This record gives sequence, structure tokens and C-alpha cells, in this order.
Amino acid sequence: MRALATFFRALPELRRTTRHLAWPQRLGFWLASYRTFRREARDQHAYETRQRAGDPARRAACCAPRPDAYPANAALDDIPELAQLLTPAGIGLGGHIRFYDCTVCGQAWFRDWEPGTHGGAFRLRKMPNGALQGLA
Repeated sequence: MRALATFFRALPELRRTTRHLAWPQRLGFWLASYRTFRREARDQHAYETRQRAGDPARRAACCAPRPDAYPANAALDDIPELAQLLTPAGIGLGGHIRFYDCTVCGQAWFRDWEPGTHGGAFRLRKMPNGALQGLA
């Protein structure tokens, strides 16, 4: 239902951006857009309904002292003390954003793409307030 509502909210913009296409191409583009919205809604629902790991009472001793963001292009495997604590929690934007949960304290983390002038970099960060709003 969320995907259908998103599709109808986006329909005026989809009509404007595809007005130069023939109707078969336009309908194909709209169908692909709906599939994208449906996949994103499914991924967001899976993230929101996941079973949370860890105990938030232990956050002050576990993830609170860690930096809010790690250096650019530092993969999770490059940070061994964090790699053993985090477990995958979901994906967003078709796999471009990865979400993780700390197994000790439940702190939410994410790895996203930060654009630069010539390309960009992946960055591992703490999720603000553990919330997904505005990221997927």
C-alpha cells in the first residue's frame, strides 16, 4: 500500500519527466518506477519490523564512546573492533545503503555513499537516534 501511495504522489513528476517518450516507453518507465517504490517499501518494512539486537542500557559503555563517523572508505572489515559487534540489519536505496545493529547495545549504524567532486566515498556512521527517517 505504501508503494502505491508513493507512486501516486510521484505520478505528476513522472508524467512531466516522461512526456517526450512514446506511450509504450512511458508505461514501461512508470512500471519500473512502481517496482522500485515497492522494493523500497518492502526493504523499509523489513528494517522497521526486525528484531532489535542488544540492550540499550549498555550503550554508554559500548558504542557511545566510538566516533559518530569513521574515515572515508573504511570498510567494516577494516575496523575489527566494530566488525565483531555489528550484524546486518537491512538495506536501502536498492542496496546502496547498508544498515547494521550492534549486538551488544543495539546502536544502529549505516554505511552510505557520500558524493564528492570527482566520485565520492563510502562512510560508516552511527544512525542518529537509531531512526530510519530520511535515509531510505
